[in-house]
Amino acid sequence: MASARAVLPPGPLRRHLVTIGFARYVTVAGATLLGWLVFAWARALYGGAGGLLALTLYVFDPNILAHGGLVGTDLYATAMIALTVWAFWRFLNHEGPGGWRAATVSALCFALAQLAKYTAAYLVPILLGIALGHAAPALWARVRARDWRGLGRQVGRAGAYAALYVAAFLVVVNLGYWGQRTLEPLAQSRFRSSHFQRVQAALAAVPGLRLPVPWAKQPKDTWMRRQLRAFFAWADRRGLDGLVERVEYIVKRPAFGCEECGNCVLGHMEYVCPQTCPKQMRNGPCGGTFLGQCEVVDQPCIWVKVMERAEATNNLAGLKTYIPPPDRRLKGTSSWINFYLERDSRPAASYTDSAPSPPATPARPVTPRT
Repeated sequence: MASARAVLPPGPLRRHLVTIGFARYVTVAGATLLGWLVFAWARALYGGAGGLLALTLYVFDPNILAHGGLVGTDLYATAMIALTVWAFWRFLNHEGPGGWRAATVSALCFALAQLAKYTAAYLVPILLGIALGHAAPALWARVRARDWRGLGRQVGRAGAYAALYVAAFLVVVNLGYWGQRTLEPLAQSRFRSSHFQRVQAALAAVPGLRLPVPWAKQPKDTWMRRQLRAFFAWADRRGLDGLVERVEYIVKRPAFGCEECGNCVLGHMEYVCPQTCPKQMRNGPCGGTFLGQCEVVDQPCIWVKVMERAEATNNLAGLKTYIPPPDRRLKGTSSWINFYLERDSRPAASYTDSAPSPPATPARPVTPRT
């Protein structure tokens, strides 16, 4: 709801999307889709009558009745866990070609479930138990027949599938958290769990250990930021800054009215572009604003929208940050490149995290587009 207030302009659509009632409709839709999954899975196992019986039990389950209309994570976690187990069941029972495709779908469901709620980590022992139970008869038959080569192939195939699940987990979770401090040294990590703290202490003597998963907090200098900085530095060196600027303009022009100033401060102004103001006011309205209207052109003052969004997200204090004038020499260049290479004119509080600010990259001579 806060995202809708911050992005959408005032109007009937925003008023509708920010209500608790609308959020509950989304949860109800999720509960409906979960009911369809229960019905389809039971029908595949026990026929149409079994599907209807399972759906009836699901519909009248007290937990579903209690959580099916609440704005929370429980219903979505339940749906993702059920979807993961269903996809895993289909993968185990898959015959013929396409086995890796079925395994990939199952692995992606498992990875997405980890983003729904942290309790989905219990899927690891659940899926391992199901896999062992499914493979136990074949494994025991190979052991009794002393078919060690076949047993080795079966174990090796299981290891390859497990590696696929690990890879899907690492990719999806890191994308979901934008790689926030992934590959951080284990010694610098902070755990609340006493069990993880004991593991950390036991491995303290091993040098170079890093965690390939992100932190849930939002730091300023992250792994993803470092990769983006390296990419934009490479694009700038290769003379691809014009192409990056065109892509940026195509994305930002319809959404924010981008004027290609090269000094983007959308994040400091509730995603309202100051360049759309005839006077390009970056630190509040001018003295000529009257009843919320601009004195220069027939349009509402942009600061009316800024204030409405800041009030909706309880971020009025953020508007007190001074935004310096833009560097006019960067007009027509990519603000993405200028931001990550620290060429633009930005508020002093842009890097406030404990991590040190990277050194500024000297600007390559550019020819602004006219």
